[in-house]
Amino acid sequence: VAPKLGASFGTAYARGTTKIIDTPYSISFSGIQGPQGQVTPAGPQSTPDSYEPELGGGTPYFGDDGPSDGLDSGTYVLRSEAGGTSHCVRIAPYNTFYVMQKGLSSGDCAYDARGMSGQDSKEHLIYLTNRGNGMYTLESEYPGVRQCVIFGNNGTDKNTMLYNWGGGSNGNCGFNSEFDLLNNGQATFTILPTGYGGGYTIRNASSGTNQCLIFSGNGTDQAISRHNWGNGSDAPYCGLGSEEALLDNKQAVFYFDRVE
Repeated sequence: VAPKLGASFGTAYARGTTKIIDTPYSISFSGIQGPQGQVTPAGPQSTPDSYEPELGGGTPYFGDDGPSDGLDSGTYVLRSEAGGTSHCVRIAPYNTFYVMQKGLSSGDCAYDARGMSGQDSKEHLIYLTNRGNGMYTLESEYPGVRQCVIFGNNGTDKNTMLYNWGGGSNGNCGFNSEFDLLNNGQATFTILPTGYGGGYTIRNASSGTNQCLIFSGNGTDQAISRHNWGNGSDAPYCGLGSEEALLDNKQAVFYFDRVE
């Protein structure tokens, strides 16, 4: 049974053999508020007005070794160009939990992270673990305990948060085994290359539908949410229909700047 998380943070709930939390808080970014610990995003941009996407156009490039090769496990800083400016992604505290949001403006987040120390460094560093077959977990040591990036409330939350299922820093987000971790799905992400330019999409299916992590509101939202635009297959273009539309849109494209 999952541990109690304290009266101010809700109670742990079971999802079959897995557990997750309910967060009662309303938090805000730029004056936008939402219930149940979610940041309510401004409406996601569909596709650029000047572009009419094709269904299923293009083929993703996975490198010479195919899709099972992917990104190496290691320490990274995520970077996004959503909204027209290059930003590093950081873990930001709100109440008693933490969300992924825009950090400093930079074209080389790894270089900047190496120059940071203490908490400033920790809030930008993401520990990526390649679980095989395109599946990954993302972990953070901010503010001091390693936890996994997840979607809370049984995978239904719109925004990310940090959590550990009670087993400590065991490499499986506190689950007893990697099998349990992957079966739960809330902390596992599919990461696919966009085809050129070094970008990637990051998807999670714990809500029952594969959706891409994005900066909503035409790229202006501060917090990462998830969305699928519904045009064509969900993979690998987040429902935008083609690689060209995905790259032009920028909201769902992330860059992994390797730190070590």
